[in-house]
Amino acid sequence: MRLSRRSFLKSVPATIAAATLPTPAHSSGVFTELATTYQPLFGSGVGRDRAIEYTSDTLPSWHVVYAEDKRDSLETWIDNRDSRSVLSEHEPTRTATIVASPADVGAGTLDRLRGQGLGGMSWIEAIDLNVQMGLVEPITRLDDRDDTDELLSVDRFERTLLRIQDAGVPSPQGVAFAEEAPETTPAQVRRLLGFDYVSVDDSTVTIAVIDSGCNTVDGDVFGNTDRILPASKNFVSGGTVESEGLGVLGDPNGHGSFVASQIAANPSDNTFQGIASNCDLLICRALGDDGSGSTRDIIDAVTYAADHDADVICMSLGSPIYSAALDRALAYAVGAGSIPVVAVGNDRQATRWVASPASSEWAIGVGALTAEDPDDAQSAYFSNIGPQPGTTDLSNGETADARPDVGAPGMEMRALVGRTTGSTREQVLSGTSMAAPIVAGTVGLLIASDSAYRGDLNAIRDRLESHSIALPNVAQNETGAGMINAEALLTGSETDGQADSMTDEAALRNEAYAALSNNQGGLLTQLF
Repeated sequence: MRLSRRSFLKSVPATIAAATLPTPAHSSGVFTELATTYQPLFGSGVGRDRAIEYTSDTLPSWHVVYAEDKRDSLETWIDNRDSRSVLSEHEPTRTATIVASPADVGAGTLDRLRGQGLGGMSWIEAIDLNVQMGLVEPITRLDDRDDTDELLSVDRFERTLLRIQDAGVPSPQGVAFAEEAPETTPAQVRRLLGFDYVSVDDSTVTIAVIDSGCNTVDGDVFGNTDRILPASKNFVSGGTVESEGLGVLGDPNGHGSFVASQIAANPSDNTFQGIASNCDLLICRALGDDGSGSTRDIIDAVTYAADHDADVICMSLGSPIYSAALDRALAYAVGAGSIPVVAVGNDRQATRWVASPASSEWAIGVGALTAEDPDDAQSAYFSNIGPQPGTTDLSNGETADARPDVGAPGMEMRALVGRTTGSTREQVLSGTSMAAPIVAGTVGLLIASDSAYRGDLNAIRDRLESHSIALPNVAQNETGAGMINAEALLTGSETDGQADSMTDEAALRNEAYAALSNNQGGLLTQLF
């Protein structure tokens, strides 16, 4: 079980936390450097955190979380200077996106301790920069990232890291590279994960997809476009399906279309049938054509999905930098009865640790595996791992000990995807983006099969932990509870625990990840 970061923070005096942990993400100088220079190695980044959303006056925008009954105090502060303004607000979570200068905001730890700027106000709980997040960028062809350059090959790089025995890093056995990943159709996934052995009416479930949109192409992918709810919205342009038609969800990027197909496709060819092929879809386009989008739009999409009764929220997007405002939005969604399911990231060779918001205690984080029987399954070499130190993401320990909750196939996945032209194509992608929708659909089936699980994140997480399939060759810090399995999950069949099932090589790798996390500051979050 992961530690409760929220409980940890409540138990730590603020002055001790500030003294022992790095400057948080809302320290403008540190964050600006990270946001503008972060370049994911080998094109495998968890998100395009290279830009901050600025206004026409070149002032940055910020997410502000204020204390209860202090909305008037924020309004007074905003009105005190013409250069300050509110871009958007969600009062139930007490979160506002504002425009102000870094000097006015004074958001760093020292500013808070000195009582300076907005960040020094006693009624301000958190401040983040409104940065650009991005989709968990899929890998189009694994071969493209293999042996193209002897010095920079990801395959060679990762294998070298895992084979340095003298440094205490164990064998790579159990970590899958390009040549070890079989191409897999949705039908093969359904058979492998036990979906063919259960029958659930999933038409009672609504799954929200927060991504780059969805090309619905009449009924060629989803069977019936009435399943795309009228409330589906484009947060980039502001229109809804009800007001502008299905075209408002257009997805030139294609990423959201792939994710939605994995969840809910119901075409005439059942080879490409999704996990929850009769569910309703609430499409929330929060990412632009290039796959990036402001945290503000993502937060708005999360709260919107919750307010429109989404049972599950699928998010194949993220960032190496923690956002307190997005965490607050996820908490609101869970409180409203929605279950967020989030990809952990494709950046094990660089940022390495579970990305945000998968690292939130209010989300189920999903890692990527090969689509093989449990005894042979391996962790995808790009799939981010735990335990998150809670320091390298500038979260001040809030994400400490986060790891994937569960794993699902995410290498060489084939799906039927709609194009903006109105035609369809078969596409093959790899990434934790491809694993998350499988888990999102499965959680939807669990809710449909037993209404007691509707809106209960802890119960669903416990069910996943106790009824996923153990993978001997995979480290627990790579896959959490193991591989999701619909038959075991829905019928309650007994399964072995992942922690007790690892081979010696997997156990050593698990220990190596924990040691690395501690060396990067994770131990501090446990000691104080």
